[in-house]
Amino acid sequence: MSQGADDRPDPPPPPRREVVIPERLDEPGGPAGPTGPVFGAPPGPQAVTPEQMAALREEAEFQELLSRTSPHARVTQGLVIANVLVFLRLTLAGVPLLAPTAVDMLPWGANFAPRTTAGEWWRLGSCMFLHYGLIHIGFNMWILRAVGPLLERLIGSAGFLMLYLFSGLLGSLASIAWNPLAVSAGASGAIFGVIGGLLALVAGSGPSVLPPARRAHLRRAVGTFVLYNLAFGLVMPSVDMAGHLGGLVGGLLCGLALRHPDMLRHLELRQRLNLRLFGAGVVLLPALAFAVPRDTAEAHAALDGLVALERGPVAELDRVIITDDDGELQTDEALRLLDSLLPEWRAAEERLGAVSGNLPELLAEDVDRLHRYATARRLAWEALTRALRADDDALAQRELETFSRYSREAEGLARPPEDAAGGSGGGAAADAPDDGPGGATGDAPPGGRP
Repeated sequence: MSQGADDRPDPPPPPRREVVIPERLDEPGGPAGPTGPVFGAPPGPQAVTPEQMAALREEAEFQELLSRTSPHARVTQGLVIANVLVFLRLTLAGVPLLAPTAVDMLPWGANFAPRTTAGEWWRLGSCMFLHYGLIHIGFNMWILRAVGPLLERLIGSAGFLMLYLFSGLLGSLASIAWNPLAVSAGASGAIFGVIGGLLALVAGSGPSVLPPARRAHLRRAVGTFVLYNLAFGLVMPSVDMAGHLGGLVGGLLCGLALRHPDMLRHLELRQRLNLRLFGAGVVLLPALAFAVPRDTAEAHAALDGLVALERGPVAELDRVIITDDDGELQTDEALRLLDSLLPEWRAAEERLGAVSGNLPELLAEDVDRLHRYATARRLAWEALTRALRADDDALAQRELETFSRYSREAEGLARPPEDAAGGSGGGAAADAPDDGPGGATGDAPPGGRP
């Protein structure tokens, strides 16, 4: 007879597994290690030393205290989200996804000394949220997400935000002071500041908020990261080493100002340290910004004035000078434009000649070359004016020859030497960046650099 469903015996209970924390790693229940023909015999006894047990207890106490006082790292998460949103905004606006250029980044707030020191100081901060492509932002956000949460939970969200921003701003200042012709962007300076903050917490041998074992591990990891990136930056000319070092020093100083062995146990102490850091940053950063040389801003302002004339009155004059269908020069219109242009052009020429200061070599060469270009252009137009007003045909012919000679000279000076020698190069329209939001144009003069 078959047995009914209600008469079936109950299934046996599943086996229970006891979790044992052994005092010795070779005790029953402890991981004795793999065995078999590949791994060989089990290892010998491996006792947990008192020092190891003490380190485990210190780490457990540290984790419990950290979870109780600073359970989250919301500022780090917010910074990652902000950087990604800005990157998406630029991509949707047409900025290339993988390899944008300086021309693409400048209108959105990249750091460029001639504009920054000319009054657009907001670029020191805006450049921290811009990145040169997907790989650039991907690597930076990966590092920030990896190292930011621990430092934020140690020094607090307010302290972490100040350290991040102060370090990034100091890196931006170092960048324009060291290489004023570079168009820099990226969160690298601020992220190096986070690394510097961790370095401040693990450096030295005195009392620390970190357990000794974790402190030693972080010291090795942070030191390796810094040395590797410094070596990488030395062999990669595109890396903004000044920005990285400025951020690293800024983070180190902020970390030294914030560190205290009791910062997790006494939160009011952490708040006082944050207030001191805020006061120091508010005072020191403007002072450092004031100390940044402004010579490049003066030079680029003079070049911008020349470019504005080139794109306006000069372009109109060039169209008039070209003969019409009958081969006759539009004399009256040409004289009207020349009389209007020459005073403005002389003023622009004088501004270029008055540029002084400690300029970067490439910029100094451009200023000198374009000053000579402006002089040749002026002499050509003055000769053309005399030719158009001359009653004597022979005199007019001589002045036209003078006009042609100086025009050829100006044409040669309008291009950098490498372009004139046959290298690839363009004029102002090819090399000039677009106008930035709300600021003076950063367009390059004929054949010049952004």
